[in-house]
Amino acid sequence: VTGKRVEDFSDMFKRNQIENYLRNQSFEEEVDNWVREIREDAFVEIEANRPIVVTPGDPAGIGPDISISVAASDLHSSDCIFVCDPSVLADRAKTLSTECTIHVMASITDRLRGALNVWPVTCEHRIRPGVITAHSAPYVLECLETAFNLCSTGEASAWVTGPVNKAAFNEAGIAFSGHT
Repeated sequence: VTGKRVEDFSDMFKRNQIENYLRNQSFEEEVDNWVREIREDAFVEIEANRPIVVTPGDPAGIGPDISISVAASDLHSSDCIFVCDPSVLADRAKTLSTECTIHVMASITDRLRGALNVWPVTCEHRIRPGVITAHSAPYVLECLETAFNLCSTGEASAWVTGPVNKAAFNEAGIAFSGHT
C-alpha cells in the first residue's frame, strides 16, 4: 500500500454537501426570478444620470450573490448602482468564482458600463455567507437609509431591495417590521 485515502463522511460534512447542492440549485432560480421581477413589476423609465438603486439586503444572505450575478450578466449594469460595502461584494464574487469589475463611485454620475457600480457603505463586521447575525443589522439599515436618501433627493429614479432578515434587526435591538 503506497497511500491511504482519508475522506470525511461525518454527518456535518454530509449536511454541508446537501446544503451546498440545494443552495446552488435554488440560486439560479432566484436570480431568474429576481431579474424577472425587477423588469416586470418595477417598470421605470430610466432617465440619463438617474440610476436604479439596489440594496442587496443582508450581507450574509443571497442578495449579494444575486447582485453579482445580475450585474455580471446585464448589459445595462451602468443603469444600476449597488448601495453596499464593495469588499462584501468582492469577497462574495471570489467565493462564487465570478469575475466582475467593482467600481467604487465618487459621485452619482460616476458609473462605468460593464462594472458593478457601488455607492460605498462600510460593513464593520466580517461576513460569513449563510450565517445571519445581528451585527449586520446597523449596516443593512445604513444601506436602506442611503438608498432612500438617493431616491428622495431625485438622484436615483427607483429603488430595488434585496432580502433582509427582520429577526436580525430585532435581535440587534432595532425595531423593524419590514421596509417594502
